[in-house]
Amino acid sequence: MTASAAAGRSGGAITWIGGAVLAVVVVALVVVTSRQEVVVAFDPASSAPDGYRALALLLRDRGAEVDSTAPVLLGTDPVPAGSVMVVPDPDLLTAVEYRAALESAEAGATVVLGAPRRSGSDDPGGSDPDEPDPGVGGGVPAVPARVLADTPAEPTRQGACDIGRLDGLGPIDTAFGTPVTAGDAGAEARGCYGDVRGTHVLEEDHGAGTLITLSSPYLWANARLQPDKEDGGEPLDNAAVALRLLGPTGAGATEGTSVTFVDAVPTAGVSPDGTRNPIELLPTGVKLALVQLVAAFLLYAWWRSRRLGPVVVERMPVEIAGSELVVAVGDLMRRKGSAQRAADVLRSDARRDLARGLGVPPDAPPETVVRVVSTRSGRDVDAVAAVLGDGPVPSAEALVRLASSLSDIRQEVLENHVPPR
Repeated sequence: MTASAAAGRSGGAITWIGGAVLAVVVVALVVVTSRQEVVVAFDPASSAPDGYRALALLLRDRGAEVDSTAPVLLGTDPVPAGSVMVVPDPDLLTAVEYRAALESAEAGATVVLGAPRRSGSDDPGGSDPDEPDPGVGGGVPAVPARVLADTPAEPTRQGACDIGRLDGLGPIDTAFGTPVTAGDAGAEARGCYGDVRGTHVLEEDHGAGTLITLSSPYLWANARLQPDKEDGGEPLDNAAVALRLLGPTGAGATEGTSVTFVDAVPTAGVSPDGTRNPIELLPTGVKLALVQLVAAFLLYAWWRSRRLGPVVVERMPVEIAGSELVVAVGDLMRRKGSAQRAADVLRSDARRDLARGLGVPPDAPPETVVRVVSTRSGRDVDAVAAVLGDGPVPSAEALVRLASSLSDIRQEVLENHVPPR
């Protein structure tokens, strides 16, 4: 097996190994990202400090049916009349989804907003539902779990309460709530748990149903039903307020009541202002195909990229003998009509070869080479000087005679002369 064949097989094996590793990495990334579990705030199934699991258990103990739904389903699968819908963060809904929630209230449902909708119009007839609602963003700031669990309660009494179903209840914790003014919910809203700055619970009639607005969705979070529990904090009436409000009548949540919590996440691929991300609109199969194309391109680019391999031994050009090169140069110069230049090249080459063969230093003057050649060959010094010196060569015939004389001297001195021992 040649070195090039071995290198080719080695490079092919490395290519296949690299491709296999890249494919495994891509598959692992797809699996990990697809299985990644995201904890959603205000989820009725979450036992995290900001979850609603404790409230969901209390509702089920009363015989209520607890469920959850995605915001995108509000338009196609609205809650029926007599049911209850809880929207923890209405600012995460698009204009179309928020309008669908209001239409459920108009049809006879009870809709609870965890906070006032800070952007867009609350008037169900004020804008086109097909147009995006500008400037909408999640209005409820996230609170760290440790802060949510350790913050002491801030009790707030009912004050002048206009909501009859809340009569007789004690203070509630409003540590993370911002009082809501009547203008945030409606001109004829009824308030409770507030003062001149606003209230923490607002209720208004909306069509055949009821619209309730809270100061914060954290009023009903797991950690705030018994604030600062680890340091002995006592529960207030947050849970009692929730159980009385989450029902279609003054009795609150009872057996058979249906309570639906809307996920506090924006619709995938849809921003709250109604715009859509083109990537999110692609089917899963198309996304996987794009990932595979990117992986194939990277593999091809890596395979075609420049890599250093073993040194390749190349055949060198055929070397021409020095004498033949001199003759060729001389013949070229002769044909160009430069007999003197050809003669100078021939003489310089002859002196260099004779000096090397006779042990004369290479930088010795021509006169020295002439004397040594005359001594070794027995020729007259003047005759040798005429051949090896820098005399004029006027014609091509003189150049031919000079080349013949130089050849004779080379043969006599370098080939026939035996140096003394």
